[in-house]
Amino acid sequence: GRSSNLFGPDHLTRPLTFDDLPEDAQTSIRSGGLLVRDLGNDHHRRFLVLNYKHFHFRTTMAFLQAIWYLMEMVEALDHSVIGNHIVIANMIGATGQQYRIGLSSIRHMSQLGITDCMPAEMTSTHLCFENPRIKPFVSLVMLTSPRHVRLRTKLHYGNLPEIALELATYGVPREMLHFEPEAYVQELRRSDAALLQESDEKKPSDCYHSPRQMDVVMGRGRPYQQHPGNVALIDFLRGRPHRDIQLTVVSQIYVDQIKTKGVRFLKRRGLYWEEISDDEARQKVRMTLRNISRGVR
Repeated sequence: GRSSNLFGPDHLTRPLTFDDLPEDAQTSIRSGGLLVRDLGNDHHRRFLVLNYKHFHFRTTMAFLQAIWYLMEMVEALDHSVIGNHIVIANMIGATGQQYRIGLSSIRHMSQLGITDCMPAEMTSTHLCFENPRIKPFVSLVMLTSPRHVRLRTKLHYGNLPEIALELATYGVPREMLHFEPEAYVQELRRSDAALLQESDEKKPSDCYHSPRQMDVVMGRGRPYQQHPGNVALIDFLRGRPHRDIQLTVVSQIYVDQIKTKGVRFLKRRGLYWEEISDDEARQKVRMTLRNISRGVR
């Protein structure tokens, strides 16, 4: 799914949190660049507000991760909301670089299929600009966007009070353009804690949400081979004495030595990870020793 593509497969086993976001995405939210708000008792509409002058994104991926996290968060907390999102892209006061990010972000979301897979449907987008002289350029960019994006997008030009008044005719409250980002981040962290606690209560007691960097994971393919714990296992075993006739004995010794460092040997169990038996761990060590002898990574 898209969540796996954006955050990696390990994040499928637990709710996403603010700390899962890259640093530039966190900074953008802290400075007021992004938020998702609803209208209190109005559960038919929810607003995704983008204030581009506060954007610090270095990559499109970081932008998409932040959007996905915020949408997934509110959907998880309030199941009664129908899930129609109205996007308010406020580019007043943005730099040239932030303009370019603003004009390309919605298009990227559509081209990558993100809008179709979001936890909620985006029903309309309002792009707000301060300088009306850029109308020809904006119109040209919009012409390169997919038809369904163009049909859902409204363009607004003017200063903040003028645009707020115009947005009100589309049912967008004035307060959507004004909020306190620090309080918003604190709210997000409280929600993170609540969702993680709920997830822990559902998780089997003998399982883990995801492996740590130091753990050895079972599985085939490059992602498993390149896991830091698996690489450390190879480094640990390389050059250590062993003979085929002694493999059973020395493998148990090496398993014990590795586990004394707090390392766990894990394999998938549905959405979670569980520790394998000592016998399976010995088999993993024996296979790794044989691969080292044969020159296989």
